[in-house]
Amino acid sequence: MLFWELIPQLHEGLQKKFKELNACSKAQAYRQLAENPTAYFDEHLYYLFVGFNALSGAEQHIIKYLIDKKQAEFIIDSDTYYYDNKFHEAGHFQRKNNAFFISFTAFCHNHKASSIVLQCFYIRFNS
Repeated sequence: MLFWELIPQLHEGLQKKFKELNACSKAQAYRQLAENPTAYFDEHLYYLFVGFNALSGAEQHIIKYLIDKKQAEFIIDSDTYYYDNKFHEAGHFQRKNNAFFISFTAFCHNHKASSIVLQCFYIRFNS
């Protein structure tokens, strides 16, 4: 039997094992979150997505959901060297994200690369 013919059986076995362990893959978690975000996001929290590059469709959907609910911002911090270079992979994803989130995006366009890297998962504001 060829490997490709075994994939359905392997996938079924993996899904069965995940169910036994009450676990899932990263892709399954993103899909579940994208399909039912209200079950996972606290409406009193505000999220900043800063410095992300290549996003999956599920990640885009989740971020857009939060932006539409006025609970998030997607911030692109880009250097013109990357953003304006049509052949640079990093610039490709920055332009793609900017186009996807165009009406919601705070865009910082720098001429010098930043030495500070931030990854914000969430910030809680006390009221």
